[in-house]
Amino acid sequence: MGEKGTADWLEALRNCDSSYLTGFTGQEKYIRAQYALADLNAWKTEQAYDDTPCDVLVIGEPVYLLSMKTFLQQEMGLSDVRLLCPLADAPRWLLEQVEVASVEDVIRQECHKARRVIADPIYARLLPDEKEKFVSMPHEAYSGRHYHADMPIFVGPSFTAWMKEKLT
Repeated sequence: MGEKGTADWLEALRNCDSSYLTGFTGQEKYIRAQYALADLNAWKTEQAYDDTPCDVLVIGEPVYLLSMKTFLQQEMGLSDVRLLCPLADAPRWLLEQVEVASVEDVIRQECHKARRVIADPIYARLLPDEKEKFVSMPHEAYSGRHYHADMPIFVGPSFTAWMKEKLT
């Protein structure tokens, strides 16, 4: 994402190194995924983060979250970025830097702690009295089909300019 992310991505493509995109190096040991309902964390009701405020909370799927965190830290200079995934069945190895919460009240509480919230437009209703703090980033798998025309191109310097405008 952004200018720096695009440069890294293009370099990885030039070198035929897909580990940048997938996280796989080809040396991984095969592990059969096993999930139990208790492990899915689908009904987590405790808060995800402590009560201290943060610069930005990003809500979405893990790959998008990790990419956005890198962009916000490296390109936008934000240090306090929190990540929240509503997908309780996301692969565990992608969730090491991500909190999982699927319960609406928990997600709402986390949104209130952030100076800005970046998420799909379906989450905007969680902040009816704080609309100015919400940055709409439609995701094709959520409401993106309805907001396709509003989706920013998130590769290259135009995204950096777009995000600077949204965060100020």
